[in-house]
Amino acid sequence: LFGFLISLWLGTATLMYQSPLLMGCAVSAGVYTFFRLLIDLYRCDTAWAGLWEALIERAKSALGAG
Repeated sequence: LFGFLISLWLGTATLMYQSPLLMGCAVSAGVYTFFRLLIDLYRCDTAWAGLWEALIERAKSALGAG
């Protein structure tokens, strides 16, 4: 499977260099994927930050009530 993917990549890479339209599509797809990954990581990070903030607030209120 890995060898098949490498040969597929090499075949498409030579086609991309011959066709500027395919090269532009590949670059734009790569940029979109990169920024989509960054957005997903940011959402995950803010979710974890919200969880820790809620846990700290609960701990503070538990210490204040006790």
